Amino acid sequence: MASSTSVKLLLGPILIGSTLNTFLYGVCVSQFWVYYLSKSRRADPRIIRYLVAWEFMIDTFHSAITVYFLWIYMVDNFLNAPFLQTAPWTVSAVPIVTALSACPIQTFLAYRVFQLSKSWYVLVILLVLTAAHAAAATTISVLSFQLTKFDDGSPLTPLVDAWLAVSTLNDMAVTYAKPATFGRH
Repeated sequence: MASSTSVKLLLGPILIGSTLNTFLYGVCVSQFWVYYLSKSRRADPRIIRYLVAWEFMIDTFHSAITVYFLWIYMVDNFLNAPFLQTAPWTVSAVPIVTALSACPIQTFLAYRVFQLSKSWYVLVILLVLTAAHAAAATTISVLSFQLTKFDDGSPLTPLVDAWLAVSTLNDMAVTYAKPATFGRH
């Protein structure tokens, strides 16, 4: 039986994270709306407009499953402590949904860094990191869909840690690409 403390330790961060995610989704919706109404949008290449639409759709889906995740735990299974040990599909979907959002953006940013730096070396590194991110996220989702309990998730912990490390490394590599490297071949 789950104690009151373990319930708070599990559901508290989920509630705070979901609330923050919903707030940020609202910020993104306003940005999507401003972009949609802007006249400069028409000057963007079609691929950019598709990328913006894709991000809006995947962000909407992610926010919806986050709210559904809260509903499962805090409404449908309120005071059902054994349910806290289950692994609903919404948990298993998080890595793949995250990759479906992040990887297209990381690929676009790698291309932009390439345009500025003209460095094939930097482009290849960024694309390899993006591919590693996508592969790790997909693997985690596939494996976690096979879990029936959260207790069974501990074998996935090293893989989740690797996925998050690669994703962070990729974001840092794009962010910290030094202007001094631009122009080198």
